[in-house]
This record gives sequence, structure tokens and C-alpha cells, in this order.
Amino acid sequence: MNFLNRIRTSTFWSTTSKDLAPAIVRIGMSLVFLWFSYSQLTNPAMWTRLVPEYAVSLSGMTATTLVYANGIFELVFGVLLLVGLYTRIAALLLALHLIEIVSSVGYGANRRSRFRPLPRNIRSFLLRK
Repeated sequence: MNFLNRIRTSTFWSTTSKDLAPAIVRIGMSLVFLWFSYSQLTNPAMWTRLVPEYAVSLSGMTATTLVYANGIFELVFGVLLLVGLYTRIAALLLALHLIEIVSSVGYGANRRSRFRPLPRNIRSFLLRK
């Protein structure tokens, strides 16, 4: 079967999209984490106000140090996710990291950081018009 006939059949597109979808999502998410890590490592002052007070008090580090550590974490695991090394471990750690970000910062970056329970955030996101 030649290439044009394969393109015309629906099985070509559905099989290709099913095969490519995990790679596209993996690469897209890794680029998001890499963008944020670049932003945190080049301009940490912009991110220090988003660091929760409990993180500073529990770690004993300054907010700027935590921003740098977070940027390095996202850089390392974003690269691992991008190149496909230790994909499941990197994806799990980044997903847990993202859940913590959503639960502590919330959806609006304009508000001062404070702990908000995750179910409340999900409820407000789903009910928002």
C-alpha cells in the first residue's frame, strides 16, 4: 500500500495519533517545566513571594535558596522527561511537585501564597464560569 492510500485510511491517523500522544504530552510537559526552571534560575526575585511561609520555616533556608533549589529540581527532571530517561520516576516526582504547587499557591499567582486544600481548589476550578 502506498503512502497516499495509508494517509486516506482512518486507521493510519488513529494509530499514529495513539502512538504519538504520550510522546507529545511528555515533551510538552517537560518544556513547561524547563520554561519555569529557566525563569526561576534567571529571575528568582520574581518567584520568592510565591514561596509559602511554611516551606521557609520548615527548611531553614531563605526563599531565594528555595527558588533556586526548585529551579534545579525542575531543570533536572524536566530534562529527564524530555529525553525519556527514567520517565516514570521523573513524571511521578514532577506530578507530585505540581500537586504541591497547586495546593500551596492556588490558581491565582496574584494572591499571597498560603496553604489551600487541594479539593477546594479543584472545586473552585470546576465551578468557575
